[in-house]
Amino acid sequence: MDERTGREDDQHIVWTAEEIQAVVRHELKELGLTYEELRDQARRRDFSSAQANSLWALIGDAVDL
Repeated sequence: MDERTGREDDQHIVWTAEEIQAVVRHELKELGLTYEELRDQARRRDFSSAQANSLWALIGDAVDL
């Protein structure tokens, strides 16, 4: 229940693995990086941008591209 409204919050968004992969590919393209490059930046803890760091914090090794 949403304590602010007192109503049941029954809305759920379910994404397929394919949809998640498409979003990640889009974000990587926007950053000009491959997944391997992003993973390497994470390994070195030296990200090319705050956005790259944020994307890695969001997906980490959880996405199989």
